[in-house]
Amino acid sequence: MRTVAFYGCISLFAHHAFAQAEARFEVESIRPHQGPMATLEARISGPRLSWEAANLRGLIMFAFDLPNYEVAGDVPLLTVGDQRFTILAKAPGDGAPNRDEFRRMMQALLTDRFQLLFHRETRDVLVYALVVAKDGPKFKASDPKLDAMGRIGPRSDGLYHVTMPKGTMEDLRGQIAVAGLGRPILDKTGLAGVYDIDLSYTLRPRASDPDPNEISIFTALQEQLGLKLEQRKEPIQMFVVDRAERPGEN
Repeated sequence: MRTVAFYGCISLFAHHAFAQAEARFEVESIRPHQGPMATLEARISGPRLSWEAANLRGLIMFAFDLPNYEVAGDVPLLTVGDQRFTILAKAPGDGAPNRDEFRRMMQALLTDRFQLLFHRETRDVLVYALVVAKDGPKFKASDPKLDAMGRIGPRSDGLYHVTMPKGTMEDLRGQIAVAGLGRPILDKTGLAGVYDIDLSYTLRPRASDPDPNEISIFTALQEQLGLKLEQRKEPIQMFVVDRAERPGEN
C-alpha cells in the first residue's frame, strides 16, 4: 500500500511557499566535517546552534522531528553515510529560540542550502507491535504520591536496566527502540496509564556463541512485564527525499 500526499511540481511549489514563510538563521556556516565522527546531537546555547559531523538524515530528523525509520529516499546525500558537515548557525536577535523555532529555521536552511525537496506518503512497513501478552501485564499502576527518578543504563552484570517508577507505554516503546531491532516499534497495548516499569535485558546479544546469561528483549518483555513484540505490517507516513544537494561552503 502506498498513498502519496504530494509530489512533483506540487511538492516544489508547496515546499517553496512553506520555506518563504519561515524564520531563517541570521548567520550560518556549513563546511565538510574534518576529523573523527562525533555525536549527531546539536548543541544549542542561547541563539546559537552548532552541530559536528552532521549528516543529512540527522538534520532532517531534527528539523522535522522524525524518527529514523520515517525518513526514506534514494538521493546520494541521504544514502552515503560518510558525507558529514560542521554547521554553525545563529538565530536573529539575542534571545534564545525554543526547540520548535530552531526546527523551523533548520527546515529553511535545508531548503536554501541543501536544496531539499520531499514529499510524504503512506507505506505499509514491517514493524514490531508492542502488545499485551496472553496472561496480561505484570506491572502495576504507579503510586500517585511517588516522586522518584528512574534509572536507565547498563548494570555491573552486563544487562541493560530500565527503571521507570512513572513510565508510560510510550516511554517504554522509546526504550525498546534503543535495542536496535531494525524496525519501527509501535505501542499497540491500549494501556494509557502511568506504570512502575522495571526491565532488564541484554542490549546487544552476541550473534554467535551466545552467553547463556543473556536475556533478549523479546524474552525480557514477556517474562518480566507480560508484554510481547509481534511482527506485522502497519501503515506509516514516510518523509521521502526527492532531491538534496551538497551545500556550497561558507
